[in-house]
Amino acid sequence: MRSIFDQYTQPENRLTHSLASVLHQDRALLQSFLASFGPKTHPPVRKLKVIEQGLPGRPELSEAETFAKGLPDALIFTDTDEGWALIIESTVGDALTKDQLRRHVRTIEKYGFDAISGLAITVREPGFDVEGWRMITWKDVYSWGQQHRKGSPWAAFLVEYFNVAETRMANDEYLKEGTITEFSGISFDPYTYLEGKRVLRLLTGKLRDNKKFVKEMGLDAASGRPSITDQGGLWDIISFLPADGKELAFQRFPHCTVSIGPVVAKAMITFPHGMRTSMRKRLHGSSFEDFAARLKAASDALSVSLKGLNAYRPMIRVQQRRYKTQRSVPMMDGIVEFDLRATLGDSKPHFGPPIKKQDQWAQAAYELLANKHSNIQFQVGAQFYYPQFDELAHKDADQHFISAFQALRPFVGAVIDF
Repeated sequence: MRSIFDQYTQPENRLTHSLASVLHQDRALLQSFLASFGPKTHPPVRKLKVIEQGLPGRPELSEAETFAKGLPDALIFTDTDEGWALIIESTVGDALTKDQLRRHVRTIEKYGFDAISGLAITVREPGFDVEGWRMITWKDVYSWGQQHRKGSPWAAFLVEYFNVAETRMANDEYLKEGTITEFSGISFDPYTYLEGKRVLRLLTGKLRDNKKFVKEMGLDAASGRPSITDQGGLWDIISFLPADGKELAFQRFPHCTVSIGPVVAKAMITFPHGMRTSMRKRLHGSSFEDFAARLKAASDALSVSLKGLNAYRPMIRVQQRRYKTQRSVPMMDGIVEFDLRATLGDSKPHFGPPIKKQDQWAQAAYELLANKHSNIQFQVGAQFYYPQFDELAHKDADQHFISAFQALRPFVGAVIDF
């Protein structure tokens, strides 16, 4: 069903309409919004009016008329003699200018207002200041809505609309960079390709923005897939940096892979088939015993790093596949996948009955790597079964991915030079 907020053609007008609507309908939200983003003082909210695409005492104009006249996107004001007004100007794709904001103030002054403040809402902060104006982002508004969604159905409507709107804008390439929402965990009702893609973009963006994590892991924050498409699952990468600092294609150098699907999310270190022979030899080591010892160390590190979580398994995945085209779903020629603890045994796993030891799983992985004659890819990491335990449905769920990757740093360090 079409959202009640879809009243305009321009995405920024739709977002402003959603915000103005909830502020008009819920006075408690209006009070909170002004406390969070408004000027230091304002009249009682019972005296305030919220309008959009118009001016005080004038009928609402059409979207085309508003654009032609250059009117503010929304206005919160009192029609008493207090002369107080808050102008809201928003944008998604277009850049704001200082002159544009000053013109809005001059326009409102003509209607007898003298206590005027402004609030500019953009995808990214514009990088300049204008006296009397406060600059915030759509993510700030989204975060504010998240704080109130459990106590206000209107705030819940707003948050859900932002989620849908961002998916649409990204899919239509209207939102080319940045986001209007922020990562709030992994939870779907239901899972869809577009919603999965939105959450993946937010999650990997948050990981890339974590400067401490990027530095400690020796990652290239600018790396990633050119285009995230559904190839049997949604995934993105953050590559390690070679010692010489030169960027390499992700098919040739190890990288962190983050993926989200209907049942499982993954934090895996990927050793691609195109690695140099010297690196591949370091990956499998001098003997099976050496390889198995490093797998045990990786499993132990993940167990410590993810202690307290039920919704994960330490995993190994070795696969051989082909692609008809760069964007097509791969044809799987062979795969060996197993819980790391299956090769070691675990009498008291963090979830479920005891895991019996069968070290031939690790032997199979070692043989495939040591006797490679095809496009073999090796992965080690953690799989999170988020729908079963609901342990990733919060904004700090990225820390579980970080913990998994950090636990595997020594394993990667044996293959590449940081």
